Amino acid sequence: MASILDTGLVNLFTGIFVFLLVYSVVWGFLTWRKIFGDNKGVYAMVAFVLAFMAAIAPPVRFFITFIAPWYLAFIMVLFFILFIITLFGLSSDKDFPGIIKDTRVYTTILVVSVVIFLAGLAFTLGQQSLELTQGGAPEGSIMAPGSVGPSPGMPGSTATSSYSTNLANTLFHPKVLGLAVTFLIASLAVYFLSTN
Repeated sequence: MASILDTGLVNLFTGIFVFLLVYSVVWGFLTWRKIFGDNKGVYAMVAFVLAFMAAIAPPVRFFITFIAPWYLAFIMVLFFILFIITLFGLSSDKDFPGIIKDTRVYTTILVVSVVIFLAGLAFTLGQQSLELTQGGAPEGSIMAPGSVGPSPGMPGSTATSSYSTNLANTLFHPKVLGLAVTFLIASLAVYFLSTN
């Protein structure tokens, strides 16, 4: 039965979507920064070559198809925040540059962008890196058999063959969560002490 949510046919066109996305972003960036002057033919050729390479390289294609929806969702959230701000009377000519220049705003945008980028790298290269390094730990290292921690196959173990399981078990380990809470408390303390 055909469904609008069926992505089987869309997956055939992933390379074309990646090509068009990379081409338009690279061409737009080059024409904006004018690295080679006003020679738009050079910009088109550079954008074409980079887009073609991105479309035929599977890791780059997987990376772009993972991060593109997240960046799009993030940009839409920012757009709606700015839209709601304009409903309350702020003008786009006078107030938006001041909002964007605020360190809290661009720091938040930068942090979210870096987190999306790192998540894309983990999604693209995580399982592949795990398969390359699995079973190669030297005797006496932390990963060697007999080290402290759950044995392979037990709940909470990070010695499985699945990268996502290992990552989840690491991130939700009580020691890691305790360290995250400690960092959060320390950062809030530094923030509140420095603002007064």
